[in-house]
Amino acid sequence: MDPANGREAVREALLDVQEGADMVMVKPALAYGDLIGALKRATRLPVAAYNVSGEYAMVKAAAAAATSTSGPRCWRSLPPYAAPAPTRSSPTTPRMPPNG
Repeated sequence: MDPANGREAVREALLDVQEGADMVMVKPALAYGDLIGALKRATRLPVAAYNVSGEYAMVKAAAAAATSTSGPRCWRSLPPYAAPAPTRSSPTTPRMPPNG
């Protein structure tokens, strides 16, 4: 599948749904926030956004190169997941604290 072709990704996901998929997963998720929303609208199935270790490593490396900690950077990397509202996030995606 061509990573730059979102329409192809939606077509592939619809084929998976026809074959009996219970959910759709976007992996890696960080660069595909628009695709998460499109899949949720097209399939009406739960959509999982999986933050792969490479994405997490980029955040940690950026924090190591800066004077700040990785915590604030990790939280700033979450809006792409929240905007299209995936049904689930990956285990490597930090959870927002209550009232935070």
